[in-house]
Formats: sequence, C-alpha cells, structure tokens
Amino acid sequence: MENTFLILGGYGNTGYLIAKYLLKENDVKIILAGRNLNKARNAADRLNAEMNCEKVSAEFADASDYYSLVSVFQKSSFVINASSTMEFAGTVARACIDTNNNYLDTQLSSGEKINTLRSFEKEIDEKNLLFITDGGYHPGMVSALVRYAAPKFEKLYKANVYAYMNIDWRKYNFSEATLNEFIGEIKNYNYTVYKNAKWVKADFSRIPKYNFGEEIGEEQCAAMFMEELKELPDLFPSLNETGFYIGGMDWFTNYITFPLGMILFKMAPRFATKFMGRIFEFGVNNFCKPPFLVMLEVDAEGIIENKTVKHKVTISHSDGYELTAAPVAACLHQYLRKSLPSSGLFLQANIVEPISFFNFIKNTGIKLSET
Repeated sequence: MENTFLILGGYGNTGYLIAKYLLKENDVKIILAGRNLNKARNAADRLNAEMNCEKVSAEFADASDYYSLVSVFQKSSFVINASSTMEFAGTVARACIDTNNNYLDTQLSSGEKINTLRSFEKEIDEKNLLFITDGGYHPGMVSALVRYAAPKFEKLYKANVYAYMNIDWRKYNFSEATLNEFIGEIKNYNYTVYKNAKWVKADFSRIPKYNFGEEIGEEQCAAMFMEELKELPDLFPSLNETGFYIGGMDWFTNYITFPLGMILFKMAPRFATKFMGRIFEFGVNNFCKPPFLVMLEVDAEGIIENKTVKHKVTISHSDGYELTAAPVAACLHQYLRKSLPSSGLFLQANIVEPISFFNFIKNTGIKLSET
C-alpha cells in the first residue's frame, strides 16, 4: 500500500494526466476512482496499455459518501482529489484522516475549502499526515514563480504574475460539476492585490493591459486574489507589490458571462450557478479563437549591485490540463523523494522547492523561458 496513489476523478481530464506523469517518473501504484466504475476501468486499461505496465487499477468512490471513501481509501496511502466536488472537501478530508492517507487537491482556490481543511489541522498534525491544497497552476504555480525569480535579485521590490488563458474548450467534455466549479470563480471572486506594501482591492474601473509578446500582444488582465500570495511579503520583506492578473478569454465570456454572473450571484444565487454554467459553456464553445495557449508570466523587478533591473519567467503550453497536471506531478515527485515536509497543511505553491519543481515541469515538455 506504500506509495499507492488513489486519484478521485482519475478518469477525468486532469486526473488521468497526473496518473500518467506519476507512472513515467516514479515506481508507484495508481487507483483511478470515481462514481462511474466503467469509466474508471476503461481509463485504467488504457493507461496500463499506454505505459506498458500493470500498476493501474479502478475502484468505485463517491466523494459525497464518507463510508464509500473510507472503504476504498484503505487501499491507498495518498489521495489526490482531482474531482469537481469542492463542496465535499470536508468529507474527503475526514475520510483521509480516518484512513491515514496523505492528501492533495487540484480544485480551485476557495476560502471556504481552505478554512474547512484548516479545521482539521490539529488532527493532521497529530497523525503526522501531509495535506496539500490548491494544486495545479492557478492556483499552484503563481507564488512558486515569484519564489523562483526572487534569487535573481539582491532585493525583490515587485513581482506580478500575469495569466493568459485561451483554451480550445471544444476538445473536452465537461460534467455539470466541472462547469459549476468554473462558475464558482465568479461567485467567490476576490480582486485583492498587494500594493505599496498593503493588501488592497484593485481598481476594477481600470483593468490594466499586459503585453504577452508578439504571438498574443496586449490583453486586459483583471486582478484575481490567490491565497498562496499571502506568504510572499513575509518571505521577502523588501517586496512592495505583488498580485495575480488574468486575461485571454473570448469576448463573450469577458463582457457578458462574467458581468452577468456577478449580477446574478447577488440577485439569485441559487438560480445563478446552473444557469451561468450553461452560458459559460455556450460562450467558450462558440467564441474562442486561436492562438490557443495557456501562459503564466512573472514580471519581477528588484535591485542588483545598486541598479534596478527586471526579470521575467514564462511558463506556457497549448493545453491547460497538461499545465494543471504537470505541477501536481512535480510536487508529488518531491514528496516521493522526501524533500517536502513530512506533515502539516500547506499550499502547493509554497511547499515545493522552486528550482527542481520547474525543472520537472520543463522536462514534461512544457515551455519555460527567462528574459
């Protein structure tokens, strides 16, 4: 059972890729689990054939059913929650603790989810378990990029991370739960940034533009708070400004879906989620256009030998799911080599060692460049 990873949602877009990356680089066993056992079995068979191994199996698991989880978690030592079931984060965490499983999730960053996990922190510590939340690339890679760039300077003054996210959504099939999770970002939208050494709300009346280079050009990028950024001012006392800014969606999503969602979540929150999920799906399936690319870029500024200099680090790939799975596998690669803390609750971006983390990601075929 040691080094047996159970992936909830293991036959989904992200879960399957995480399993593939883990098998490529490590001697592990994988259990693909979810509510559709046939899909899990088919995915396990496909992965065993693709990797020429017999290390992948399938199990039934329902994230909303504690007893279902406990039954299957007894066969693993580490649970990766890659399912779109954030509302059951507490149930999954409880089952992990009760079966002595370590834990990592790839779900969107949410104050409610993080607070739920923090409510278990005492038990996590008492049982010497390792819990990692906010896995992936946004969240999961944002503050890691800042930490990677910081040693380039004697003093780091400014480090903003910009994301361009233009995915060919028509390539994928989305469950209702997955769509609801995307829409949840609108419901819980937080536009806090760190400016002049203070956490403040960004001015939403003036959305800044950022130049992503020749292929993309300038894009409006709205501020979006990432929990992982909160640790940076303590790590780098000279830091005066940091934040996360995202752009790149199609015009329909930017100017109709998001504004409409913000209004509806205030007026009719129960109705809004399902309705906005359909609107979001319609928009991305009908209005997204090339170039299809997902990019994260830290634009950093600081002091070297009494001179102000700039440094950029850029991560990019055409497939957002590859860019989500690779950082998770990089984090778990460090876990398997015992280079992470052995226990406690952490955010992925703040627990990893940045250099080996990004070297692993680069070796998966994801582009990393520095200027």
